[in-house]
Amino acid sequence: MRAPRLKMCAACLALLLGGEAAAQTLAEADGAAAMGLAGACATVVRDPGAIWGNPALISEASRSALVGLRLQNLTRAVQRITVSPVPEARDTAGVQLAPTVALAIPVWRSHLWIAAGYHMALQVESRYPPAVITPSMGAVRPASARYRGLESDIDQHLVSVGLAARFRWLAAGAVLELSHVRFRHRMALWAGYEADFQNARFEREQLDADAVLDGSNRLAVGARFGVWIQPLRYLAAGVALGLPAAVHLSGQWTLKAGTEAPKESSAIAAQGVACADSGACSGPARVDLHLPLRLRGGVAVGPPRLRVVLEGGLARWSPGGEVTAQLQDASFAVKPKASAEEVVALESLPLAIELRDTFSVHAGLELVPWPGFLTVRTGYSYQRGATAPEAPSSTVLDLDRHTWGIGIEATHGRLRFAAAVAQSFEETILTTAERAVAQNPLDPAVTQSVGAGRYTTSSLRILLEVQVGF
Repeated sequence: MRAPRLKMCAACLALLLGGEAAAQTLAEADGAAAMGLAGACATVVRDPGAIWGNPALISEASRSALVGLRLQNLTRAVQRITVSPVPEARDTAGVQLAPTVALAIPVWRSHLWIAAGYHMALQVESRYPPAVITPSMGAVRPASARYRGLESDIDQHLVSVGLAARFRWLAAGAVLELSHVRFRHRMALWAGYEADFQNARFEREQLDADAVLDGSNRLAVGARFGVWIQPLRYLAAGVALGLPAAVHLSGQWTLKAGTEAPKESSAIAAQGVACADSGACSGPARVDLHLPLRLRGGVAVGPPRLRVVLEGGLARWSPGGEVTAQLQDASFAVKPKASAEEVVALESLPLAIELRDTFSVHAGLELVPWPGFLTVRTGYSYQRGATAPEAPSSTVLDLDRHTWGIGIEATHGRLRFAAAVAQSFEETILTTAERAVAQNPLDPAVTQSVGAGRYTTSSLRILLEVQVGF
């Protein structure tokens, strides 16, 4: 009972201190104001959290400090429709927590501001059980999603330092972003030859090799710029641009061969720089991740007490291509029954993560029934997900989504309390996934698609936030 109680306490603590559950895997973290407007953050967010949205709005912050704890929970499920009986793999990662801190200080009247902050900008945690019990057969079956990813952890710790200036109706801001990224990925590889394929041994779990990549970088440097204008009392507009950044991860690979050798072979084993008694071997690895160019912009129309917000966004994930690990000294030794041992080198390993460009549209309403004390927000957004239907990943799964948000904000003296709820409704794709093939380290040409199926995600987001003025 101790583990469930700890999880419950963590969730309660998140609600007390402030937290957010991300809409999908690759969504940017938003504050309470933006969440209430279903993700719109380029025109009306006036708090220290603007350092992660539109830096120009730092100059509009009426509270100096923001402290919170993000709560993230996402449901994922994969059904392989080409496997009988049809199994379902469900992500069991559960809830993730991450702190958020931001500070904005005026240094010259109300014209020049500096800001700094830390948050988890990108947080992916996926866990599919390596085996499941089939109720109808009472047997243990391997996870159906294993060739498209069993586990993924991507944590981007982001430290931001920014400057914003305002003169009359024009504001501009710039932020330097320093990222430390940790990456861990696990997947199954099918290790077989043409004889195995022809003898119905494809996807035979005894031939599966286990592959794990684990690495991190030192620091990746990025930048974000923003402009905000309010030429009329009833009209404001904002644009923010986040530059792309390359993240070079260094770490190690770990490989372990399956429990059965390919057909016409008597043994198979992994080889590397170091090997354990269990048969798992390891060595140096390198993975390059590409953080996308992000563009956001929109307008807010109406009097200060009732404003309509319209915004759009773009994230360019596609230039990164398929994420691939470069391995050093990795190989498999195969002993054919009638000849000498053969060594098959594995120099690179595609990780079944391929992303496309995304765009989003947001429409929101901000109502101030009690100026200086109470603000109410609501909004709707549609976003095209980064998952390419032709090559979906089971762990980094980012589908199209419709989101509805609602938020409330109350001010008392130097304190401001905000709460927001956003529901991303369940989305499902049914795909043939022709480019989602199993990776075969022995003979890459002997393979076929293993991704055809039904992929589902949904989420509910809750955020409580506290800001302090001084």
